[in-house]
Amino acid sequence: MGDKKLGRSLTMKAIFLLSLVFALGFSRAAATFDESRADAKLTPLEAKALQLIEGVMFAKEEEMLPLHTTYTPACLGLNQSLPPPPAKWKGRCDFNETHCNNKIIDARNFVPSRNGRPPFYEEGHGTHTASTVAGNFGKGANAFEMADGTAVGMASLAHLSIYRVCINALCPETAILAGIDAAVSDGVDILSLSLGAPELSFIKIEVAVGAFGAIQEGIFVTCSAGNQGPTGKTLSNEAPWVLTVGVSTVDRTMSATVQLGNGAEYQGQSIFQPQDFYSRVLPLVYAGASGDSSSAQCYPGDHDYCDILTRDKKPILAEKLRPANYFATGVGHVAPARANHPGLIYDIRPGDYIPYLCGLGYKDAEVSVIAHRNIVCSQIPSIPEAQLNYPSISIVFGLSPQNYTRAVTNVGPANSSYTCRIHASAGVDVKVSPSVITFSGTHQTATYTVTFSKKPGSSNVNQYSQGSLLWVSNRRHFARRLIAVTFQ
Repeated sequence: MGDKKLGRSLTMKAIFLLSLVFALGFSRAAATFDESRADAKLTPLEAKALQLIEGVMFAKEEEMLPLHTTYTPACLGLNQSLPPPPAKWKGRCDFNETHCNNKIIDARNFVPSRNGRPPFYEEGHGTHTASTVAGNFGKGANAFEMADGTAVGMASLAHLSIYRVCINALCPETAILAGIDAAVSDGVDILSLSLGAPELSFIKIEVAVGAFGAIQEGIFVTCSAGNQGPTGKTLSNEAPWVLTVGVSTVDRTMSATVQLGNGAEYQGQSIFQPQDFYSRVLPLVYAGASGDSSSAQCYPGDHDYCDILTRDKKPILAEKLRPANYFATGVGHVAPARANHPGLIYDIRPGDYIPYLCGLGYKDAEVSVIAHRNIVCSQIPSIPEAQLNYPSISIVFGLSPQNYTRAVTNVGPANSSYTCRIHASAGVDVKVSPSVITFSGTHQTATYTVTFSKKPGSSNVNQYSQGSLLWVSNRRHFARRLIAVTFQ
């Protein structure tokens, strides 16, 4: 990757680097470039040689990222009453005229296709995710005749611009970046990506890098949280400049009852409830068991600990029905109507992430790649991770008190006052100063400090504690901030 401050334009720098790729006789010289990136197929030795050239900030091996969500070939309803694309739109459609309309206004391919076909995707993942986001009203939607009703996307009147970056359920990082670059150039307002991998580092996963470039252009980026879990540290797309969305439940149940041989009944849910279901006594098998009834039987009278193994020969863990913590639930469901009038917001700009990245210990070149400009961390006052002006706070707590500040911006009534309510974490005293914030105009900003200290007499038996901080204004507006404390 080149840099605008190295003496010539980024496009010319990309051309220069690619000319070096060819001139040096690199064995696999297939390469592409755009205004922010140069991609080339190189051997590991060639990549190391390229990094020695002045102007090359970073080079990494491409990874193949998996798709998120399951295979759901839902039909995307097309709304012919939609208006044409906005005047700012610069995209194009690689489909023929019968497939592009006022609903699908852009469709392009960034991965090899069969016989040069347009960006059709046989597995249905794109149709599934597109219909979830912006599908039209579809009547008679059900699963095995259960929960029959009308299905609709969250923004049914939105235009769709589709960029195919995956093939055979794998998504090359170069294709992902090219798709994001194209979307930014075309003029999209929202980017939705249902793919990714657990991030060991922001610099190693190109979704985070591409997303940062998009938010700098005012584009909102949302990504899926992944299909892994429920164990810890399995989240995908956790960069703080991305809205990460995980699976959740709804306030509807499909109740089913299981009766054991001793007559005991247990309530649960099942999506498969045929009218002609034949009731008979069967061996109790836990999900993931091999199907061999001898290895899937529970000990008599004990339904918590069973002498069973998974298919990879590991013990199956019984569900304990313990309350989920914030690392499992996130901040909760989005309330779209209330989000239109939030009262207070924790405003954050792309530049605010630079001190945060420097504080995490990233090298200058790495921060520069993420920021898409030259960064020298020694010239920037870095901040600790918990100091980022985020609407939640997660800290590792020892014996010494810790202080963190937050800035809130009034987007509600000009003359308004907010009072703080604290639901403290177990084992920790939480104090907020000031406890009342008053505004006299819209878009005014106020800061407050949160102090964490050890609660006298607490033993911190649990390694984790959680609480929340709530700013309330005349019961009309409130802004909640989650608090997670991990004890050392």
